[in-house]
Amino acid sequence: MKKGVNAFDFSESANIIATGGTDKIVRVWHRGIMSEPAARLVGHAFTIVDIVINDTDLHIISLSTERVIRVWDIRTHTLLQVGYRDKSLDAFNPLGTMSTRL
Repeated sequence: MKKGVNAFDFSESANIIATGGTDKIVRVWHRGIMSEPAARLVGHAFTIVDIVINDTDLHIISLSTERVIRVWDIRTHTLLQVGYRDKSLDAFNPLGTMSTRL
């Protein structure tokens, strides 16, 4: 992570930290092992600006500057869904009560 971290979230139930930044990669870290990420989730084309972990479904939700939302499975480290957040939705939270940040 030579370029640093723009966003992170912590899940106590999954015991992980998820980070993202200008290198466009979501990294999953086990809380006790910070020397190397447990997974690198690749798919964003632009800088990651926000990350939320959904403890209920065990998903990581990442948002990039291009307003693309990606939903990742914590257990399998796979991409589940891609969506686009239009500016007209700013007053509406399409992710329910999970986060008002996205």
